Amino acid sequence: MSYVNLSSVKKQYGDKSVLNNISFAIKKGEFITLLGQSGCGKSTLLRSIAGIVNIDDGAISVSDKDITNLPSRKREIGMVFQSYALFPNMTVTQNIGFGMKMKRLRNRKQEIEKMIKLIGLDGVENHYPHELSGGQQQRVALARALILKPKILLLDEPLSALDAKIRKSLQTEIKRIQREMNITTIFVTHDQKEAMVLSDRIYVMNKGVIEQAGTPETIYTRPENKFVAGFIGSYNILTNSELKHCVKEEFDINSPDIAIRPESITMYTKNSKPGSHNGSYTSEGKIRMKTISGSVVSYQIQVKTKHIQVDQLFQGENHLNEGDAVDLVIPKQDCIPLE
Repeated sequence: MSYVNLSSVKKQYGDKSVLNNISFAIKKGEFITLLGQSGCGKSTLLRSIAGIVNIDDGAISVSDKDITNLPSRKREIGMVFQSYALFPNMTVTQNIGFGMKMKRLRNRKQEIEKMIKLIGLDGVENHYPHELSGGQQQRVALARALILKPKILLLDEPLSALDAKIRKSLQTEIKRIQREMNITTIFVTHDQKEAMVLSDRIYVMNKGVIEQAGTPETIYTRPENKFVAGFIGSYNILTNSELKHCVKEEFDINSPDIAIRPESITMYTKNSKPGSHNGSYTSEGKIRMKTISGSVVSYQIQVKTKHIQVDQLFQGENHLNEGDAVDLVIPKQDCIPLE
C-alpha cells in the first residue's frame, strides 16, 4: 500500500508552470529519487512536500493523512539541504540534539549516543563544525534530521558540494542508514549515477512533469522517450533515417527515433572474424576519438556522417586506436524505439 501520495500537484510562479499536474505514490520504506536538470521542478516538489512551498492545486497525504495545508513544523518531515546549516557555536552532540531539546523530548543523551554510532561520528562528538570535514558535517546534518524520527526524510542534493571520493562513500552510508531505519526517503539530484546507486525507484523530471518513473534498471535499459534516453547514461540517439543509412541490413523499426546503449555495441577490427551476426545490424566506420575513464574505454566511431559511441571494458594495452577501421555489430533487441 502507498504511504506518500501526491495527487495532481500544481505550482506556478507568475506565468511559469513549475509543477504541472504531478501525481505519484510511494510505499513505506522506499527510497525514491527525483532526477532532472536544474530548473526542472524537483526541488520545488520536495519543498512542497515539506511545506516550505505552498502548492496552488492538488493534494499531498502521508499515511492517509492530508497534509496539504499543514504548516511544515507539523508534518513530521525531516529535511537535509546541500548547505549543512549547522550551528557554528555548538558541538556535534549539541547540533544533533537541538531539535530534541526544542521539543523537550526525553532520553536525549541515549538517543544522541545511538545516532552518533549509527551515523559514524564516534570520536568527534565534542568537535565544532569548523573542525569537521565536509563529509562529517553532512553526517551531522543527516543525524539531526533523523533523530526526531520523521515519517519521511527529504534530501535536497545533500552530496553535491562534496568531492567524488567522499560523495561515493556517503552514498553507501545513506543507503545503509535508510535501510536500517526503514525510513521513507525522497532524494533530489541531477546526477544520474547517484540516482542509479541509491534508488529503489527513479522519477525523471523535465519542465515540471514526470517523463518516466521506474526502477533504475528499467529507466536505464528501457527509456520511454528521447529526453530520458538523452539524460540517462550515454545513449546513441539516431533518427530512423540516420540508422537506416548507417546499417547494412534491411531496417525494420518504425519509430522516428532509436536509442542504443554504447556498451551493447560490439566492435571488431577489419582483420578479425566476428562470426555470425544473426539478430543484429552491422555497420563499419573509423575510430575518431578514444577516451579512457577508469575501467571503461569510450570510442567515438564515425559511421557515414554520424558519430556513434562504443564503450568497452579497459583491457590494458589490448585496445584499439584512433584511426583504426572497425566493424560494428548492433543487436536488434538493443535498438530501443522512442516516443
